[in-house]
Amino acid sequence: MINKRLSKFIHPIITDNPRVTAVCYSSKNGNDLIFSSIYMPFDDGSNQHYSDFEEVVGVMQGLMDRYLGCKLIFGGDFNVTRPSNAVIYHTIDKFCVANRLEWLDPAPDGVNYTYHNDAVLTHSLIDHFICSPELVQSQQYVYIMDDGDNLSDHYAIHYPFKLPCGHADSHHSHSPELARKLL
Repeated sequence: MINKRLSKFIHPIITDNPRVTAVCYSSKNGNDLIFSSIYMPFDDGSNQHYSDFEEVVGVMQGLMDRYLGCKLIFGGDFNVTRPSNAVIYHTIDKFCVANRLEWLDPAPDGVNYTYHNDAVLTHSLIDHFICSPELVQSQQYVYIMDDGDNLSDHYAIHYPFKLPCGHADSHHSHSPELARKLL
């Protein structure tokens, strides 16, 4: 969903992969932002899983290459804990290092998991934000929203990105209000 007031500045990006959706926010000052939602495949131990995972990372790399110079935010269900000895963790970590992207960590004083299945007592931290370093505030902590009104088995995550947003109808450059409305 896109705020109606901002819709003329946002256009969808075709990724040709149902696990990656993205939009581009075109700002007046030329600091375009790419927002992308990621849904990595569940690790069932198969070769197909790793192939699907690599394909999603390839689409993410394609966005990086196609929108060179733009700031990016990837967020969603990466289906991998961090850090990990899993091959898939190393694949996404190498992608981050090669593209100089930041993984954002959960706040140390909050909930330490985003996925929960209370019936089998399973909890894991598999939802993440990965972004351009220029968008990171001085503190790099993601807040996990465990407010009890969530019907999903994943908690929402929140981070106050430092967005250099400016467009013709706004004088709110670096506006936290605009950042919340965009995300």
